[in-house]
Amino acid sequence: MSPGLELFVMIICAPYVLFWYYDKSQKIADAYEKVGMLRKDDSLACLILGIFGLGIISMAIMQSNLNTIWVNESRISW
Repeated sequence: MSPGLELFVMIICAPYVLFWYYDKSQKIADAYEKVGMLRKDDSLACLILGIFGLGIISMAIMQSNLNTIWVNESRISW
C-alpha cells in the first residue's frame, strides 16, 4: 500500500493503526533474519503499547530496531 493511502486509512479507520504497529514490527523482525541476526520480534509489545495510546513508544522501538539493523548491515558490508 502506498504511504499516502496508508495514512488516509489510518485517519479514517483507527483500528488500522494497531494493525500497522503489529505488521511493521513483524517486517522489522524479518529484516533481522535477512541480515543474519537473531530474530527480535517486538510486534506484540508494539501492539499492546498502541492499544494503550502509547504509539509513539512503539514507533521509537521500531526505529531503534531499524537503527540496529542498519549498523549491523553497514558493518557487514565494509
